[in-house]
Amino acid sequence: MDGPARSVDDARNRVRLGYRGILVLCWLLYVFVAALQVAPASILPLIGEALGVGPAAASWVTSAVFLSMFLAAIPVGIYIDRVDIRRVFLVSGLVVAIATLWTWWAGVTGDYLAILYSRALAGVSIIAIWTACVTLVGNLAPRARQATAITVFATSVPLGFAVGQFGVPLLADGFGWATVFPLLGTAVAVGSVGIWMAAPPTDSSQSTSPTMRDVGHVLVQPRVWGVAVLGFLAISMLFVVNNWMPTFLAERYALTLAASGAFTALFSTVGVLSRASSGWLSDHLLDQRRKPLVVFSFLISTPLVVGLVFADSLGFTVVLLVLAGYLGQLGHVLLFVYVRELVTPELVATALSVLNAIGFLGAFSAPILTGVFIERTGTFVAAFGYAGLLGVVAVVVALLVPESSAPRS
Repeated sequence: MDGPARSVDDARNRVRLGYRGILVLCWLLYVFVAALQVAPASILPLIGEALGVGPAAASWVTSAVFLSMFLAAIPVGIYIDRVDIRRVFLVSGLVVAIATLWTWWAGVTGDYLAILYSRALAGVSIIAIWTACVTLVGNLAPRARQATAITVFATSVPLGFAVGQFGVPLLADGFGWATVFPLLGTAVAVGSVGIWMAAPPTDSSQSTSPTMRDVGHVLVQPRVWGVAVLGFLAISMLFVVNNWMPTFLAERYALTLAASGAFTALFSTVGVLSRASSGWLSDHLLDQRRKPLVVFSFLISTPLVVGLVFADSLGFTVVLLVLAGYLGQLGHVLLFVYVRELVTPELVATALSVLNAIGFLGAFSAPILTGVFIERTGTFVAAFGYAGLLGVVAVVVALLVPESSAPRS
């Protein structure tokens, strides 16, 4: 009895001592994943010129990833609950490497449809990596620190967007726009293999796999749908800015793509601060209430986002961009904590999958819709007006969604 017991204790000690290291590895990995997701946004004019397509069609190079993430989110979440999570990282990293090489080849040969297919393939692996990272970090962190660990991990997304917005134009200038994709894909593959080697094994036989009945139970809960809709609205607003600000700034103020990408990166960079602080504000200043901060975030950031298109100077635009980036993302990351607290423990993974799926639907649709608006009107006013409309709807929905069931101190 002593031998097996000691082995179990040793394994638990290794996990307890190693969760911060796994958090760091997951965080670093997803910085590159997020950069890969948003990479086309900073070089849309180059992609459009090379492929001979307009803004709406070029936006599909970004949106194809999020369409596949939307379609795959729930099946991937169910699959991850049933396997050793290390396998997810290994397979996903290798598939991303293959998909980005395919993107490069399609870009070199000018095959627009192949680029979309390759980006969609990458998207399936990207949602697997995201879900696996959130699951792994949450499982390894002590119960009292799970929300903090997940919130800290989520700061990788805006920083990755900033890296993409700032670094991708520079890489495109030096190596060509198509080469950007396998470069980022290689970094993702290396990081995924690193986690596969470092993470503890998952005993899938002891995990509770969500059944179709569980999924159906979550899908009919208005509270979960309310938070999922907020995720759709938040990510849609985020991607209107991330997708079109580089092109908008370049045209409005005659900037290079590298310079406009650097300014747009500020929007994502301040998101690191807002995401990191949102959990602390909610837990300590708001007595673990999530709803007030979510409402405040949408209420204040909406006019700031709309104001971007009406600013009459680069300095004023940058100020609005920074404020909108901080306040807009302040409540966004809390949605991942919010939805967990609206369901019973055995349905948490399913609820997160629903939030992911509906949120990525917003990431998919926003660039395409706003690309159509820009093509038809010839201006960016309709695109940023769409973002403002989303923000108004979000305030109403956030007021209607009930507060979570987090324990109050």
